[in-house]
Amino acid sequence: HEYQHAITDFNFIDGIGNPGLTYPSTDWLAAVHEGLSDVFGGLFSGQWYMGTDISPTGQVFRNLAYPRDAAALAANKFDHFADRDNLSISEFWTRYERGTILAHCAYLTAQGGVHQRLSRAPSLIPVYNLGREFHNGLEVYRTARIWYRAITFYLSNIGTTSGLPADDESVFRTIRSSCVNAATDIYGFGSVEHRTTVLAWYAVGLHPVSTSYGADLTFMRWGADWWMSRSYIGLSSPDWSSVDLFINNGGISEWNAQINVNTPTGPTQFENNVYCRVRNVGDQDATSVSVQFFYARSGTGIVSWQPMLDKDGNVVTLSYVTVAAGQANFPDSDQNTPPATAQVKWAVPPLAPGETVDHFCMQAVAMATNDVNSYNNGVQSNVAYVPYVPAPASFQLFFNAGNPFKEIIPLRVDVGGSLPKGWRTVVVRGPGQKDRIKPGETCTLQIELRIPDGADKRIVAPFDGQIRGELVGEISGPFIGILSQAKSIRGRLSGLVSMTMDRGGFVQALFTGRIDLTSGLMTGTVSGTFHNLTDSKKGPVKMRGELKAYLRPERIINISQRVNGVAFGGVSVQVQIPLPDGSPFEKLPPTTVIVGETP
Repeated sequence: HEYQHAITDFNFIDGIGNPGLTYPSTDWLAAVHEGLSDVFGGLFSGQWYMGTDISPTGQVFRNLAYPRDAAALAANKFDHFADRDNLSISEFWTRYERGTILAHCAYLTAQGGVHQRLSRAPSLIPVYNLGREFHNGLEVYRTARIWYRAITFYLSNIGTTSGLPADDESVFRTIRSSCVNAATDIYGFGSVEHRTTVLAWYAVGLHPVSTSYGADLTFMRWGADWWMSRSYIGLSSPDWSSVDLFINNGGISEWNAQINVNTPTGPTQFENNVYCRVRNVGDQDATSVSVQFFYARSGTGIVSWQPMLDKDGNVVTLSYVTVAAGQANFPDSDQNTPPATAQVKWAVPPLAPGETVDHFCMQAVAMATNDVNSYNNGVQSNVAYVPYVPAPASFQLFFNAGNPFKEIIPLRVDVGGSLPKGWRTVVVRGPGQKDRIKPGETCTLQIELRIPDGADKRIVAPFDGQIRGELVGEISGPFIGILSQAKSIRGRLSGLVSMTMDRGGFVQALFTGRIDLTSGLMTGTVSGTFHNLTDSKKGPVKMRGELKAYLRPERIINISQRVNGVAFGGVSVQVQIPLPDGSPFEKLPPTTVIVGETP
């Protein structure tokens, strides 16, 4: 960032031909100087949590993925243009508070993430990353090419007679239009790069004044696409599943499909309840909305999709006359009680003789007659549920690795996740399995999980997971949320909590306290910010309180398939551990994989 300041200077000229961008204490060009230095520092390094590599404790100095991060040393920065005058510290800090609007926008299209603004409809706008490409022999973010061209050709020689941009808030709008023009120059009008750039600036409140953005159907895709935002917005999602495409056959909403079996009288007729949340993040109603559904045999690289059918062999779809501007067909708060209007029936056909793969991937694609952005209309969920067996024990899961590309690729599968110490995962290849996969080819792999004895008797690290309980203090009431970045040192538990209050509002804070490792009960204090839906003009309010909540830790195996070090698909397996008596979480759904006539 500091090195980048010098480069930022040499992108501009003053009135007599010297390099420089004016930098008095309170003006808008100072915010541009700070913002652009963050933008290109992030685009060069890929580091959006600034300062963690030089902090002795790993603390974030400035969080470009979530500028309002309560755990950052320099917290309460702006990520939306409507907050530009809500200055909370001093005039000196104005440049930093406003500058993070630019850097956060670049983060959204480069890394991919979710912009959260609770006072807005929609409160969440997901932006998908534009990926990387090779340019002049170097692999770079496509976003970096867009911003570089915007500064070089559109911004550095326009504005005032001195040759510098105007020293007022209009300079932010000039940067926005420069980026949109640059995306069009490089990739074409209407391209995914152009439309995603427009969406990101719309998300941070810099769409042109008095101009409609339009209708835009989209989804919160699987967690791997927005993992850097996951700790901050109050939603939990495995890497390879989506909260917007899930199954609920009774109880909690998860992703455990049940499979029909062949009998002497024919296959059984069980139907899974599949739910799909469709989000319209635009400012106009989406009209004549339809959603199509597909599935594939489990795989990290899907080669072919089949239409999802009900037990009578009918292709299943959803349709809506409209999805209102800024709304979804059902809210996030109804995750475990989704409406029938968002449901389709899926009868998973029996496995073929000798087939061992018992994992599936679901896909939904939404369309509307007036959708302005067709590049963010698809969502996939690829999650299997595995029943816990008293240890010592192990289980096996079969899945397909595939090659959806046009050239031969190496067979590269990586395994990660949030499993405790002592749990082991092993990927087993079949006899004679090759190290390379031809285009359109699939191969079956097996993963084994070995669980130590007593894993259901005591909660152990890692402690990240879902929390539910009550907050008492300046902000009080029941809540649901997530605990992330959890650390346990000498009996003390700390971490970041993101909590949605039952009475409205959102808390993002630091937690310090203790956890009962037998019951999962957390007790301690929180210190952070409260975002009030009904009084957004005041901005975030600092708060402290006492927390009492139960934890449901994540126990997830993430299996990803990679090419050139980049993951292009995967499978997430969540291991079911029985919750202690008294836990407020919903009972777990059935974990049976194969059902008979009566599920």
